Amino acid sequence: MELAGGSVPALSTRQLPSTKAATDKENVMKAIVQYKYGSPDDVLELQDIDKPAVKDDDVLLRVHAAGAHIGDWHIMTGLPYLIRIAGSGLRAPKARVRGVDVAGRVEAVGKDVTQFQPGDEVFGTCDGSFAEYAAARKDKVAPKPANLTFEQAATFPPPASPRSRVFATREGFSRGRSC
Repeated sequence: MELAGGSVPALSTRQLPSTKAATDKENVMKAIVQYKYGSPDDVLELQDIDKPAVKDDDVLLRVHAAGAHIGDWHIMTGLPYLIRIAGSGLRAPKARVRGVDVAGRVEAVGKDVTQFQPGDEVFGTCDGSFAEYAAARKDKVAPKPANLTFEQAATFPPPASPRSRVFATREGFSRGRSC
């Protein structure tokens, strides 16, 4: 697609397949989506899509910051090709919204979630953090330390990861103590 009189690509206005809920503004969000593998300029589009559904063990986050993870790049480009064979999709990515690292505020919780309440500030990992809202499993997020901004928390190693444990050990943090 080109702009009139030039070779600069125009933004796509294609919409993700929509459900009845997408007509309700409360259930719609903006997200960075992709339909094929390639470079960011060629495959990433800002679009309106449905908010993720909250499962029993999930928390729905209002995303305040999302970190760019190396895995996002590999899935976006489809390289190395082993990524595609390993389950991300042979011809196009199965998951349409990129992003793994996230920091935000809990909007809703599933019926089996007891450790978080709406309004709690958390950080961790999820699928699809390059969006206004993302659903995360309750065991993949942790309370955000009060002395970190959302932006800092989104780049911090995910809770319970080996990198997080090494950081906490080296810095002398213990259970119950904030960064």
